[in-house]
Amino acid sequence: MSKIKIYHDQYVYYLLQGGNVAVFNNQLKMVRHQKALKWLTSLNHVFIPEILPETEEYNLVLKEYKKMIDQLPQPETKHQHK
Repeated sequence: MSKIKIYHDQYVYYLLQGGNVAVFNNQLKMVRHQKALKWLTSLNHVFIPEILPETEEYNLVLKEYKKMIDQLPQPETKHQHK
């Protein structure tokens, strides 16, 4: 698993990992995924502070994000028939 960077912009957290970013709002119970390149280009126009790893806020956001993802319906796996 590659390192996860978390950024915070008022009510929304951005979880950046590899080539993807998850837009996460725990208050609205919303999560959206998009390509990191598109999101990173927006950083040229605004400043979004990073939440430092191993801080209480970082660990809490990561825990809540994983909890929300685990509650989503999982895609069905296709069984191969012989």
